[in-house]
Amino acid sequence: MDALKLKGMLIGDDDTKAWWRTSPSISKGGRSITAQQPLMVLIAGGGLAGLIAASAAHAKGMKVALFEQASSYAPYGGPIQIQSNALHAIQNINPVLYDELVEAGTCTADRVSGLKIGYRKGNKLAGLYDAGDWLVRFDTIGPALEKGLPATVVVDRPVIQQILVKHGFPKGTVRIQSRIVSYEDLGEGRGVCATLEDGTKAYANVLIGADGIWSQ
Repeated sequence: MDALKLKGMLIGDDDTKAWWRTSPSISKGGRSITAQQPLMVLIAGGGLAGLIAASAAHAKGMKVALFEQASSYAPYGGPIQIQSNALHAIQNINPVLYDELVEAGTCTADRVSGLKIGYRKGNKLAGLYDAGDWLVRFDTIGPALEKGLPATVVVDRPVIQQILVKHGFPKGTVRIQSRIVSYEDLGEGRGVCATLEDGTKAYANVLIGADGIWSQ
């Protein structure tokens, strides 16, 4: 496999020694969460939702492992428009992520935002809409200006993924070719055990499902 595609991924000795491979000894009722013993989090799915969840968990001091079923982060997917409220959330998670996204993207929606109809519709009683008429307009400028943010930023999906993998969390957080197929709640605060497609077990306090509508 191309070494560039594996950059930052969990492979080799780091994989065999990964923290999540060891079942923690947790007494009935759970344990205290401290800086020395942080919350341990597994995330199923390495798309944008999983990557953002991993970045947010890491920013809060949690120990994170992310499992993505694809063999690499391939350069596919079109542009995504990120509104100012989402930009503000990303800025709160990690200012570096915000700066990188703004630098990589194109600022848009600096005039009028809303929804237009593409065809003639309606009647005299309910009202007629001609093609190109506004159905609704909304303010994207005001909330952005209040927080000193762009109204929206458009960034290609592969670029967003690269930025999140590079700046959102430590190297070795993401394990590719790893699909979680089932899990077991160990009960009474003792955490969770997730099973990967190849039979590998992963242990943590919490499991987050971010692997889409076909999630197990």
